[in-house]
Amino acid sequence: MVVVPASVFPPAHWVQRILQGASVGIADHYCKQTIRNRYTILGVNGSLMLTVPVEGQKGQKIPLRDIRLFGNSWQSNHWHSVRSAYGKSA
Repeated sequence: MVVVPASVFPPAHWVQRILQGASVGIADHYCKQTIRNRYTILGVNGSLMLTVPVEGQKGQKIPLRDIRLFGNSWQSNHWHSVRSAYGKSA
């Protein structure tokens, strides 16, 4: 069995593994500044790092299932960024 980490916008080969029956690692602890809440897209002016804000952990180890997202304004920002970067691509 292959276990891939939980991610906001996972790489394509991870999605392929999940579709083939791999498990997603939701039982592990949340790590700050990792692919779990960040992803990079290629924009018009180069790479664009997008981050999903989470409520503060204050240095504690928190299971990934207990993490809560902070606010909702980031959703429209991410959507517009992805749409402007890839909206007219083939």
